[in-house]
Amino acid sequence: MASQEQQDIFSLRQRVYKLEQKLDYLFQQTRVEYLEDPGEVDDPRVIDALRSKDLFTAIAFYREVHHVGLAEAKSAVEGIKAKLGI
Repeated sequence: MASQEQQDIFSLRQRVYKLEQKLDYLFQQTRVEYLEDPGEVDDPRVIDALRSKDLFTAIAFYREVHHVGLAEAKSAVEGIKAKLGI
């Protein structure tokens, strides 16, 4: 017979599994991409501009946030684009 602690752990695992399934569904439906490392989160305006195929605006937003030159911003934005598969 399983102890109360084991039953609680099993119950929590089931709840976590169900929550993960719901999150996966929401991510699919809203086309939101989950990023593992929150320290690497890119400006949502840059991502939105890239998804709208507006590279110029994406670079401008990146420069505004990071205070870098045009070449560095262009390189970074192209890296973001490649990372996200846009």
